[in-house]
Amino acid sequence: MEPSKKMDSAGTLQTNPPLKLHPERGAGTSIFVPEQGGYKERFVKTVEDKYKCEKCRLVLCNPKQTECGHRFCETCMAALLSSSRPKCTACQEGIIKDKVFKDNCCKREILALQIYCRNEGGGCTEQLALGHLLVHLKNDCQFEELSCVRADCKEKVLRRDLRDHVEKACKYREATCSHCKSQVPMITLQKHEDTECPCVVVSCPHKCSVQTLLRSELSAHLSECVNAPSTCSFKRYGCVFQGTNQQIKAHEASSAVQHVNLLKEWSNSLEKKKKSANTQSGR
Repeated sequence: MEPSKKMDSAGTLQTNPPLKLHPERGAGTSIFVPEQGGYKERFVKTVEDKYKCEKCRLVLCNPKQTECGHRFCETCMAALLSSSRPKCTACQEGIIKDKVFKDNCCKREILALQIYCRNEGGGCTEQLALGHLLVHLKNDCQFEELSCVRADCKEKVLRRDLRDHVEKACKYREATCSHCKSQVPMITLQKHEDTECPCVVVSCPHKCSVQTLLRSELSAHLSECVNAPSTCSFKRYGCVFQGTNQQIKAHEASSAVQHVNLLKEWSNSLEKKKKSANTQSGR
């Protein structure tokens, strides 16, 4: 059973033995079933020996009774029957698999026994029937540890603290950018304002005469900024001049003859390569 993402749903138990869920037939609820052996809950009253497994000595879980009258947990009986010659650990009589039966009457009595909540150590004072433990932990226990409802948040908090966590403490709660008014996770708000928000006022990194502009305008400004570094438009033809946009404009205006000569050299070089290629292909 997957934990619900609603604020009042329960998370996975962290401090107790691994458990699996088993639907209680006809009861309309579910009960906790230990992976192996019997129940390790703390019972309000001392549990009578008749409710204890003859193998693991814990309180019986899904009790099975043998022909000799002794009771075992379902998983404990399965372990005994896996041997070649299973024997009752209480009286050493042989166990015949077909003579073992479910003791539903005993099971009902055990599920009605009163226990302390599993979260007693955390502060829960509830006393309840063993059969109601799952419902209590899933829906009611204020000391049950739950996962935050936000998928990216990996924190776990008590049910009683979950609302405050979600609304006030979760790093992934939504926050409003004071500049663009968009909603962003609190954990990324600073990065958003420092590097992404299009409405933040920034200055030109090249310290030109434009003092302030919006980040959304910066890209267009840099392509025209007089102080932005650039290269001559005749670079592909061999011009190595570099400078600011302003210096490039002045260079290109004053170097027309030099650029024409570069174009001639480039054209002559291209013509030589073409002739060489034709000569080699004609051989």
